Amino acid sequence: MDRLNDALRWGWGYPSLRPPQRLAIETVLSGRDALVVLPTGGGKSICYQLPALLGDGPVLVVSPLIALMEDQVQAARQAVSAAALHSEQPGSMQWQIVQDYMAGHIRLLYTSPERLVQTKLIEDLKGNPPTLVAVDEAHCISTWGHDFRPEYRQLAALLRNLSCPRMALTATATPKVAEDIARQLDLRQPEQIRAPVYRSNLTFRAQARHDLKAQLRQLLGERRGMCGIVYCRKRKQAEELAAYFADQDINCAPFHAGLPSEVKRETLQRFLGDQLDVVFATVAFGMGIDRPDVRFVIHAASPDSLEAYVQEAGRAGRDGLPADCILLFGQDEVGLAYFFINKENPPPDRRRSLEQALKRMGQFARTPRCRHRQISEHFGQSIEGGDCGTSCDVCRGETEVIQTNDAAIVARVATGLVAELGGRFGRGHLAGVLAGSKAERILKWRHQNSGFYGALNSYGEKGVIELIDQLMTHEVLITGEHNGYPVVQ
Repeated sequence: MDRLNDALRWGWGYPSLRPPQRLAIETVLSGRDALVVLPTGGGKSICYQLPALLGDGPVLVVSPLIALMEDQVQAARQAVSAAALHSEQPGSMQWQIVQDYMAGHIRLLYTSPERLVQTKLIEDLKGNPPTLVAVDEAHCISTWGHDFRPEYRQLAALLRNLSCPRMALTATATPKVAEDIARQLDLRQPEQIRAPVYRSNLTFRAQARHDLKAQLRQLLGERRGMCGIVYCRKRKQAEELAAYFADQDINCAPFHAGLPSEVKRETLQRFLGDQLDVVFATVAFGMGIDRPDVRFVIHAASPDSLEAYVQEAGRAGRDGLPADCILLFGQDEVGLAYFFINKENPPPDRRRSLEQALKRMGQFARTPRCRHRQISEHFGQSIEGGDCGTSCDVCRGETEVIQTNDAAIVARVATGLVAELGGRFGRGHLAGVLAGSKAERILKWRHQNSGFYGALNSYGEKGVIELIDQLMTHEVLITGEHNGYPVVQ
């Protein structure tokens, strides 16, 4: 008799636990701490929901988003009494939830790190102490993670008052981030549980973005009637693209944090209920979204880190069937991202982690090397055989790599122009000079008189931009700032 699988079938309807889930659950039920890294769709929530059903007492879950908490509460209630406690609830409702918890009527209690930090909730919980504290999206505690939240840093001090096992969970943690999570949460010799990040049913592609609407028309036209997500950088872009493609008879809607709650709720319900094919969304959409038949995830712009990209792209193909993950990267994204980092002026450690993440994301997009292999190596793993073989554009031979018989000459010409212009211009301007453009911006500065003018005209302006990006990927050139604007140096 297998009580874990029996409980899983009874409460959630799944036939059996996956090996990483079983190990995580057995670890905390035996009284030990666990650090769980499972990819998007890997079933992290079961790792703490099942102990709430089978353990000797309640489970406290720390989660970063109210919408995520409420979704998981609704899903868990079929098996175990659950509630979410957060700041958007009336005070009377929060008080009643705490009373129900104290009386033993709630076995699974979700709350946010802010709610724990700002109130005496930990003291209240001592009346019915949890037998497990689960910290979801635990990468938020690390300055090396892609979504750092300062409130997470205060959790360890608060949780010292609770003598129960701790479970940290995330979909995206490099070995360095995992080590930082364990240290920051004061995990005691945690069992580290990792599932392979490689998912062979996902086909990764990266394309330079040149005409976004035209590229999306082709991609969505080829996938008409399929379920998908298009991630946008800004709210306005999500709304504009959704309106444009709705006029193209695509069954779609926008989703972002600035929309009214009832609109977001309706869009989510339509998407989960198979009444909506495509959502044009910001990062506000997706965390905890459990629709297994998402056939594609398209990024209209690069995220700021490979971890964020893998988490968002991983929402495709949860049913194990083939799905596409397509990245449309812009030529100016890295420079703009560096510009905003400089504007934010974060502490040195945080700045270093943000800059390294940007660099790694740029390398992933622009380096003609197996996409799956790059992802696996980033997370400290490997693929049997080295490359995926058929599950990315590189291994399929679909990428267009600019070849040059003398890379040293290209590098010398580009760096020579950068030096001549004093590192005061962006990549678009440099490409125009090297390609021999007669654009007004070139003539205004009289850069047609440069000895480097037109030196790479055989590549065309777009080709030169790609060459500059390759030089930046290999740090022959770097991004800097001049008069508040991103430049190449």
